[in-house]
Amino acid sequence: AIKRHTVIVEGTLSFRMQRVAAARAGDHGRDVATLPLLAARLAGGFSRPADHATLVPIVACALADLDFEELEPVKTRPGMARAVLASLARVWAADIRFDDPRNASARLSDLGRIEAYLRSNLPMGALLPRDLRDLAVAGVGHARATVGNLHFHRLISIDPLWRPLVKALVAVVEITWHAPGPRDRSWFPGTILPATMQPHQDLVCDVCADPRAEVVEALRWARALLCDGATKASDIAITSADLGAWDDHMLVLAADADLPIHFASGVSALSTRAGQTCAALADVLINGLSQDRVRRLSLLSPYLSEALPADWMKGIPTEAGLFEPEHWARSLDALSRSDGSSIAATLMPVLRDLDVGPKAAVKLGETLLRGKSLGLWQEALRLGPAAAMEMTLTSLRIADESDPANNVVWARAADLVGAPRKHMRLLGLSSRSWPRGDSADPLLPDHVLSEHDLVDLPGLERDRLAFEILVGHPASRVTLSRSRRSADGAFLA
Repeated sequence: AIKRHTVIVEGTLSFRMQRVAAARAGDHGRDVATLPLLAARLAGGFSRPADHATLVPIVACALADLDFEELEPVKTRPGMARAVLASLARVWAADIRFDDPRNASARLSDLGRIEAYLRSNLPMGALLPRDLRDLAVAGVGHARATVGNLHFHRLISIDPLWRPLVKALVAVVEITWHAPGPRDRSWFPGTILPATMQPHQDLVCDVCADPRAEVVEALRWARALLCDGATKASDIAITSADLGAWDDHMLVLAADADLPIHFASGVSALSTRAGQTCAALADVLINGLSQDRVRRLSLLSPYLSEALPADWMKGIPTEAGLFEPEHWARSLDALSRSDGSSIAATLMPVLRDLDVGPKAAVKLGETLLRGKSLGLWQEALRLGPAAAMEMTLTSLRIADESDPANNVVWARAADLVGAPRKHMRLLGLSSRSWPRGDSADPLLPDHVLSEHDLVDLPGLERDRLAFEILVGHPASRVTLSRSRRSADGAFLA
């Protein structure tokens, strides 16, 4: 009989590598989950954690429909829905209740009203974290049959939100925790398996000119390892506390070097054809009609590329501005082509909608886009207003389809802690890059809610712990790297 047991991980990289490990070991009874997925399993039925894409539009509706004491003057600002959701996520993770008299304030009262609005407008089965946790605690009696024994794999910490569930589970199943790094875990009632740490080796930091040069040297380092005949791509990882300064360079240079790189945090949506199709549509909607913009859109849009001949613009002078629908109508009428009228019949309704601007974003997305590009367009509209589409698209990422089990991994340090490798190169060991400074919550500053109560593990401490864990990982060789100057030329200490 299969003996069911569950491994709890944090992050996509650790999730995928644990599934690979289970497949290689033939461990058919192993289930891999995160804490929200574990809670959903115990809650039963069709319960599931409400994801970011579900919550953002409901928060936006709450900001539009409700009146507030303190948030009223700023509730229509761009990005407000995402800022509110980020603050709510911190409050939920800290297991702070809005009706607690110790936390009484107008700001928390406003956020509490938004939470109540969310709870009453979520789709069937989707639950807020605290509600999901409470349902899971009520269902722990079935834990032995549904999840079996639990093992927390290389989690640095567990948010206060999930601790009551862990304490309830320990009475029913056996729980172990492979806990790296020094942390106060006295609250944990299960068995802690101490993580072995080796003394720091003699670490040498390569100094590079700028972030691009750091990526070039990292790829040279990876290629040298792959050429030794013994090291596999799955033994190599390149990491940093925050990927922002290096990510675009890594995407371009890894493709040029033809190296097998897996982007654990996903790739920028704009680096794909679907993302570029959305960008072409956003460019016309926001910046207006022009010959270059419409030509680019017609080449990328699935609808226009199928409906129009490949050389449909032949006969239109390249110097023509064509900034108004009427300009396009005259140019299409003047085409000395037999199919000029059919081109105008297809194109003119689209051009008139494009001339309306961002207000027509939903209609044009459904008309001109298909498949992945339509999905990205709808996701961007959920995250922000159509007028800010260009900014929203730059923040979207899509999952890398390559497998981390047979590729060099490019990942955030916090993700790599859950799945360290034999050879690791740490980028960005300079001031303000690693560790990064903590930033206060814009909606919940210290005078509203103490940061000590709001954040269990501050970002600065998490970055330091990630460094200590990675350089102290047994049987691993670590190489460090830093830039002398930032991408804009500022000197970095």
